[in-house]
Amino acid sequence: MLPVRHKAEHAVLLLIEFCGKAAKGQNMDDLLRGVPYTDHEAGYTYFRGADFIEYLKRNHGPRLDERVVYKYLREWGVKHDFKVLKGKGTNYWAVPWQEEDEQKEEFDKPKGEQEM
Repeated sequence: MLPVRHKAEHAVLLLIEFCGKAAKGQNMDDLLRGVPYTDHEAGYTYFRGADFIEYLKRNHGPRLDERVVYKYLREWGVKHDFKVLKGKGTNYWAVPWQEEDEQKEEFDKPKGEQEM
């Protein structure tokens, strides 16, 4: 079993994947659908903590206590904030956006699904 620090470092890699390669929202309201939103002008990607925790669980990420994940997010400089979206109070996080974190090309199709 990995020590807690190594699990947390693995979680930051999964955060980059979650924010850069997961489904993307078109505006802040899309956080309510569970997808991150990148504001290129502001230079941040926004996401809800609960959605990231769920992503960790779905993708066999480290099994960390949510409080530990949030602690490391703060240590890494990820900002926490609150905003009312579509009438619903929403806690969210803002991580600096980097263009190289975004996936630009489609995944290769498995050989059995190649178009003929």
